[in-house]
Amino acid sequence: MKKIIIILFLCAFAYQTEAQTAKAESGTFLLKNGELYTVTSGAQRADLLIKDGKIAAIGLDLSEAGATEIDCSNKRVYPGLIDSGTRLGLSEVGAVSLTNDYDEVGDFTPQMQALTAVNPNSVSIPVTRVNGVTTVITKPSGGSFPGTAALINLLGYTPDQMYAGFKGLIMNYPSSGRRGRWDRRSAEDRKKEEEKKLKKLNETWENATLYSKIAGAAKEGEQPEYNPELE
Repeated sequence: MKKIIIILFLCAFAYQTEAQTAKAESGTFLLKNGELYTVTSGAQRADLLIKDGKIAAIGLDLSEAGATEIDCSNKRVYPGLIDSGTRLGLSEVGAVSLTNDYDEVGDFTPQMQALTAVNPNSVSIPVTRVNGVTTVITKPSGGSFPGTAALINLLGYTPDQMYAGFKGLIMNYPSSGRRGRWDRRSAEDRKKEEEKKLKKLNETWENATLYSKIAGAAKEGEQPEYNPELE
């Protein structure tokens, strides 16, 4: 019965989201008479031409053959916002494990690529985009090295189409701070745990450095056994 309720909830949420957000379109767009908020020149009343997904021109009385004109009178136009740390595309409903793909088994999984797990059909993506966030760094979480994050644009039918050209390895640095009010560990216990994790972190780095040196010095055909984590 619980599974049926969850499925009905997901269907209802997806339907409601689809009804509230318009489907993304590509093409050439001319935004007329808007109040444009630029990064370097402040606000100005002007037209904005968007071509091939980029700003092609800003000025007064612009025109472009074949462009879709949008009247932005009495409206404000801002650059897209960037969320520099999220699970967008990797997690749908936090309480339903089958919809989450951001945490792999193990403490050291740097080879896990967030980009390969991104769901372009996530109902959260159009909701986020329509609220002004157009680009995000979506990242795995979990152990000390949970995987590799990716910068994605919130438009595209495949992860490769969404990829915005940047990846970064995630490292959760050890901390001796409390994890919350429920954390009953003593200051001494927290310090010991931090030192233990820091020692493991240093050992991991030394192993990766040694692996790199051996691979770099080896002759063709004598490469060390492939290790995806250290690679």
